[in-house]
Amino acid sequence: MMNRSNPVISKMETTGLPRMIPTLSILETVGWDEEWRRPPSSDSAPHAFLCAEEEVLRVYAKQMRSNQTEAEAHLWQRLRAHRLDGLKFKRQKPIGRFIVDFVCHECALVVEVDGGYHAEQVEYDEARTAWLKSQGFQVLRFWNHEVLWQTESVLRRILEAASAPCPLPQAGEGAQRQESSGGGG
Repeated sequence: MMNRSNPVISKMETTGLPRMIPTLSILETVGWDEEWRRPPSSDSAPHAFLCAEEEVLRVYAKQMRSNQTEAEAHLWQRLRAHRLDGLKFKRQKPIGRFIVDFVCHECALVVEVDGGYHAEQVEYDEARTAWLKSQGFQVLRFWNHEVLWQTESVLRRILEAASAPCPLPQAGEGAQRQESSGGGG
C-alpha cells in the first residue's frame, strides 16, 4: 500500500529498494544528488530536508527490522531485553547518516553482522566504521557464519568490548568543550 501523504516514503515504496544498500543510495533513490547533505533544489528549506532525511532513515530502519537476516535474528535473540549481562541493545538504529545493526548506547558499542555482500563494499564499511569511531563508538564486526556457528564466542567478544573503558574523545574535542563551557584548566 502506497503512502501518499509522504512523498519520500511513497518514492521509497515505488522504487522497491533492496534490503541492504548504503544510506547514500537511499537518498539518491528518493531524489537527492551525490552531495547527500544538499537537497535537490536550492529553494528547499534545510529544516525540511533534514526532517525528510531522518524520515527516510527511520522508515528504512523499520523495514530492516522487519526483514532481518538469519544471523541478525539469531544474535538479536541473545541481545534483546537486557539478556546479555543486563546491557540494553537496540537493533537497526540510525546513527548519523548510517543505520547500524545493533547498538548499546550505555557503553558506546556498535555491533555489525556482515553477510557476503560486505566483501564487495570494503571502502564503504571502512568509512562508516571510521565515522562511528570518530563519534566515540567502538565497532565490532562479525561474519554471518560466526554469529550462527560460534555464537558463544561472539557474545564473549561483545561482553569484553562492553566492559572495556569507553573510547576517549577525538584529539582536540575536550579542549573545544572547555572553551565552549567557559571552563579551563
